[in-house]
Amino acid sequence: MSAALPGPGAALSDDWAWLYDHQPEVVEAVLQVYTPRPGSRRKRYAAQIHLAPGLGKTRIGFMVGDRVARQGGMLFAVPTRGLLEQTFWAARAAGRGGPVVAVYADRDAGLVGMEHAGVRVTTSPRVLAQLVHGFRAAGEPYTVLTTYASIETVIAAHRLRGERDGVAALPVWDLLVADEAHHAETSKQWGRINSNRLVPAVHRLAMTATPRLMGVVGRDARGRRVLTPGVRMSETLHGPVAYRMGLSEGQRRGKLARSQVVVAEVDEARLRELVAERGRGDEEVQAELLASAVGATLRAAGKYGCRRLLTYHRTVAGAMAAAEAMPEQSRLLHHQGATAPLRVFAVALHEDVPAGERARVLKALAAGTDLDGNEVDLVVVCSVRVLNEGIDVPAVDAVALIEPRRAQHELLQIAGRALRFDRDNPDKTASVIVPVLHLEGPADEEMTTADWDAVTNMLRAVESYEPDGGAEPAQFTSRSPHSVLTGAEERRRREERARELTQMLQLTRQRSRRVVVDWLRITVVGDPASWDIEQVMQAATAYQAKHGHLKVPADWEEGGVRLAVELDKLRRRARADRDDLACLAEELGSEEAARKEWMKRGPRVHPDLVHYLAERGFVWEPRADGRALLLAAARVYAEAHGHLLPRLDESVDVDGEEVALGALLAERRRPGITDTELDRVGVWRVPQDVPWTAAWHRQLVRLGRFKDEGGTRAELLHGARVYLGKDLGAWLCEQHVRWKELHEEQRAALAELRMGPAERDARVTSAVPQARRGRKERLMEVVIAAQRHINEAGPLVDEAGQIQVAAGYRIEVGGREVQLKKRLYAARERFAGYPPDLQALFTGLGLPWAEAPDTGGRLRVTTPRREQ
Repeated sequence: MSAALPGPGAALSDDWAWLYDHQPEVVEAVLQVYTPRPGSRRKRYAAQIHLAPGLGKTRIGFMVGDRVARQGGMLFAVPTRGLLEQTFWAARAAGRGGPVVAVYADRDAGLVGMEHAGVRVTTSPRVLAQLVHGFRAAGEPYTVLTTYASIETVIAAHRLRGERDGVAALPVWDLLVADEAHHAETSKQWGRINSNRLVPAVHRLAMTATPRLMGVVGRDARGRRVLTPGVRMSETLHGPVAYRMGLSEGQRRGKLARSQVVVAEVDEARLRELVAERGRGDEEVQAELLASAVGATLRAAGKYGCRRLLTYHRTVAGAMAAAEAMPEQSRLLHHQGATAPLRVFAVALHEDVPAGERARVLKALAAGTDLDGNEVDLVVVCSVRVLNEGIDVPAVDAVALIEPRRAQHELLQIAGRALRFDRDNPDKTASVIVPVLHLEGPADEEMTTADWDAVTNMLRAVESYEPDGGAEPAQFTSRSPHSVLTGAEERRRREERARELTQMLQLTRQRSRRVVVDWLRITVVGDPASWDIEQVMQAATAYQAKHGHLKVPADWEEGGVRLAVELDKLRRRARADRDDLACLAEELGSEEAARKEWMKRGPRVHPDLVHYLAERGFVWEPRADGRALLLAAARVYAEAHGHLLPRLDESVDVDGEEVALGALLAERRRPGITDTELDRVGVWRVPQDVPWTAAWHRQLVRLGRFKDEGGTRAELLHGARVYLGKDLGAWLCEQHVRWKELHEEQRAALAELRMGPAERDARVTSAVPQARRGRKERLMEVVIAAQRHINEAGPLVDEAGQIQVAAGYRIEVGGREVQLKKRLYAARERFAGYPPDLQALFTGLGLPWAEAPDTGGRLRVTTPRREQ
């Protein structure tokens, strides 16, 4: 239950009046938006307010209702059941009288049975409409509270018809308040409340603490940063913004607690080995990771003096497991000398916990005790989402994101749970604890691995509380312009904001201030997707300053960036952009129109970046590109295959760039071309005048590399046979089998590597094996055997056309035994696929499936049922 607040008409005379002095300003700003201009014909009015958590949005909604719906109907929509019940008590505390209808399921509903307090609970459209009409007939002001999930009940009540349903439709609302309205912006189903046709209202007020979602950082299949699309509250949909107060402004004015983001790092080789061996999906691995994250959180909570902590988990099972283990784990850590508190009370809350039990837990949380009233050092409430929004416990001084999540509106609300001003502790500093488990590698100076994405997303969530944070960075794709060359004023603003955020960020492992500021400037304040291009820009600038040009050697590295390779990638993309622009100019007939359309679609390389590098001597012409990228691709391919003899259509992925290596090397193999750099990478051409193919040379080169690494013939013939992804042993065995068929130079090449067959091997001393017989020769064996059967034993088939050759009938033809019945069956099954000359071999043998010619000149084949 919310703490009692002064009513709309009450004087703000107590010692804490300054906490509310902004609320009348907000109400007047909203009413100013509602006031029509002279001559305006508007009949519907909409406004929105953006206030950080803890600044009293709920009370402001009812204060606006007291001005525009004092004697009428007010609809108040919230996202959760818990927040709906809290809103009822806030309405009473704000002085909103009259009957209340709560539209939500009555399962374990806290407002059921409270008719004495003037509240009724229903999910029936007809009951809702009947109650509202009764209130209007009595001339009473009334309030309907609903969750967004139950808005369909309200919509259905607006569609009722008296002659059909026995009750008239709901009347138009005097005021519709949408609390946490960003939900209606991002959800199509919940967004139906925004339609004035479905839910008509004279006045609308959208309230949110999160007017913009900056997008969350993730990783693609290649491990590169990607950014989900950002979302802003639409003024077209929700009306103009009447009032803004973000997190920084609220803290500056003392209305919100100071805040810090605490990064609790865990750097254990044991965890990395466990994940590498068994994967993160293994149940035991997940339990170990959970225990490590909980331990880091407890140490951070003790270090920063936290007394009341909310932890957030991915699953209810995880929350319950953490709550069960925390007291003992914290006690053990404390006795081991860690900063974890000694006495910890932890409990898990979820949707199935009864409302009464949930109220007891929140009361204990506010008091800093266990459920029996015993004082403890730390109270922890573990949950998944049930404590995300609207839970008003000002005494909470810390939240912890135990397991990462990527829904930014959830991150925003999680951070907001600890920001409320606490009258009993006005000097409170709210801690947002984010455990970082270093699983991709040991902790180092850099902060670029995916292990840091949870911290990045939480900081971006906190930054999203600032309504004046500037334009939302666009959602970049491979076709979007990555412009890191923003204006001087914008670069200065980002640098200053990054420096401000360093004051908020607490790291358990110290790093240089410059590294932290750069990380914040790019990944939090700016566009995380531009991190890679930013590094390229820094490397290019440093190289140009040092050498006076950008003619970078192919193998040059600057600041850990393969600069020549990255610049070649930019060349390729810029050339594709130029081709696109030329096609558009031809299609539209105007260069100006083509350029506008091209910029609208998003160039691969921003024109500012092209101009910036050109000014520093970078050559963009197509003939100048490809060298470094070719060598990088060659090194990747040689490392994987042991040679540089790819097929013509083979390509190689170099840091996300597809390089047609086969075609590029084929072009380099033109007569007269030499390339010492490629020679150093690997064998990239077949020697002239050798009597073998490129495929055979690939295996020969691979075999030579195998020998150079200490491999022996015996290993290939009798041991592990796969080398560099190919079955090299099987190939060598085949060469031994075909030894006498090989060209003399081929045998000499294998012998030079000591990979030929043994000297006494029969394959060396015996005659050259006979070549494999052709299909016609094999079929003639069948025909000759069949003719002998006719002469010696009689017809091949009976009167029904079934083969009657005995299964044991065998005859020798040309020194080979022929099992006639089996061979006839095989010939019958394949007969339709034989060419006419082979089908003709079976003419005259009395076989029905081979005798009758069809109109096309081929033999008509009918396959009779095979004998059982």
